[in-house]
Amino acid sequence: MGCTQACYSKPFLEAGGVDVEGTQSVITTLPFYTEYKLNPTLKKLVAAVGGIDKVDSNAVASWLAALLFQDAVGKATANGGTLNRQTLFDALKQETKFNAAGIMGATNVAEHLQPTCIVMTQVKDGKLVRTFPKKPGTFNCSPKNVVEIKLDLS
Repeated sequence: MGCTQACYSKPFLEAGGVDVEGTQSVITTLPFYTEYKLNPTLKKLVAAVGGIDKVDSNAVASWLAALLFQDAVGKATANGGTLNRQTLFDALKQETKFNAAGIMGATNVAEHLQPTCIVMTQVKDGKLVRTFPKKPGTFNCSPKNVVEIKLDLS
């Protein structure tokens, strides 16, 4: 079975039990349950929420949004600039290689592009395990990771 980042969670394992064994998930962040200690910024999130057992993909997504906001504010106010709606939007237009301090692969936020960098995980013996790429802390960023699907909704 294949799944999205939503299945990279401890509640998924607990609720699914043996029925989810072998499930593969495509995620666009580091596998935070096992690799949070490798990334100082991700490690700060885990400490801020009170431990890895309190982290899930929603917490990580919120952290990524906060990091993007922080980065854009820094760009908007660089060299004494003023922060307002327009300067914030202008700064976001500069976010062409945002990677949240390595928590995710470089993503072109400015052009609203989908992330191309992925990690594959799989449920093995009741645990979430990185399967591709094998090396911890890395991503596969092939353009082939994004496929366009055309829908006929008429």
